[in-house]
Amino acid sequence: MPSDQLKIMVFAESLSPASETFVYHHIHELSKQYTLWPLCLRRENEAQFKYDRVKVLPHRRNRWVRWRRRFNARYRQQLSYHDPLLARVLQTKISECTPDIIHCHFGIQALWIIDNLKTNIPVLITFHGYDASTLLRDPAYLMKMQQVLALPNVYCHFVADALLQNMINAGIQPRHAKIIHLGIDTRQFQPHQRDKQSVFTFLQIARFVEKKGHALTLRAYHRFLQSNPAQSTRLILAGDGPEREKMQQLAKTLGIKQHVEFPGWVQPSEAIDLMQQADVFVQHSITSARGDTEGLPTTLMEAMAMELPIISTQHSGIPELVKPEHGLLVAERDITAFSQCFSKMLGQSRRSVNRQHILAEFDLRVYLKRLVNYYQQIIQTPVNEG
Repeated sequence: MPSDQLKIMVFAESLSPASETFVYHHIHELSKQYTLWPLCLRRENEAQFKYDRVKVLPHRRNRWVRWRRRFNARYRQQLSYHDPLLARVLQTKISECTPDIIHCHFGIQALWIIDNLKTNIPVLITFHGYDASTLLRDPAYLMKMQQVLALPNVYCHFVADALLQNMINAGIQPRHAKIIHLGIDTRQFQPHQRDKQSVFTFLQIARFVEKKGHALTLRAYHRFLQSNPAQSTRLILAGDGPEREKMQQLAKTLGIKQHVEFPGWVQPSEAIDLMQQADVFVQHSITSARGDTEGLPTTLMEAMAMELPIISTQHSGIPELVKPEHGLLVAERDITAFSQCFSKMLGQSRRSVNRQHILAEFDLRVYLKRLVNYYQQIIQTPVNEG
């Protein structure tokens, strides 16, 4: 089949949270070349993320349905998203559009499609992070994924090899698994010449949740300041989330409040401006107490596209992105080593090799080309050979 004749359905529960811009870019770019229908259960941020031909699937939302699903998952280890209303609408949409493939983002969300699908149309599931880490601790989810990934028409795509290894370590051997790293739109992240700054700036842009490691970054920066009292530096922690106020209080408790800025949630254009003014990008990613991990953080890709050196951790897919020539990685929760990285990065200049690396391996168009090739491979494989 010529690739320009591909007909694709893409599903995510919501289109789109501010933290899932990668889904929007995936849909937006693919729709320029292929016939594409986005499906979801609800819309968010419609002014910011505009989609064509979105179908919001109706589903049962009452409290009894949610309670029964939780009960079955906890006590019977049975996880089911079967919904007769959604199944009827989904089948009608499939009959009307005749897609070649359905691409679902996130393993747990894909169950809305798989448990209500009445045909053997190929389904591709992309695992991004928590769906191949913390959820694997849930016996019901683990059992369900073992069943789903054994289906002959279900294929899986991991954004990092580390996530596939999580699956394998949990006892799941996917029959069809592909590693395709996500990509960013490098056209939006163009470094420009800037004036020399009087204050050396470390920057993180991330949601304030445990796995982003803000507390560890603050403690490491505190140690760095103690060792380098004469250096004029600042740490900018941009973003919002449930732990933001807690981190602001920690900065105050550590006595470094005057060196740390919390600008809050920033628009994409504001994020680019912050990267343009920064000297080093930092992110102490960790596995949370609940087992949640990163996949492949897109903000690190964006910072590298802006030629920023990186300080981060040997966590999940990050070593697949950040090599020794791109920055410094330390073990998770090693505050001493992380604080030493702040010192080592003082006076560092931009690294053009970082942008070259992103252009070659993590550009959105590179990612989509690889993804479409995988679509073609899946479509050309008879189901009974799966």
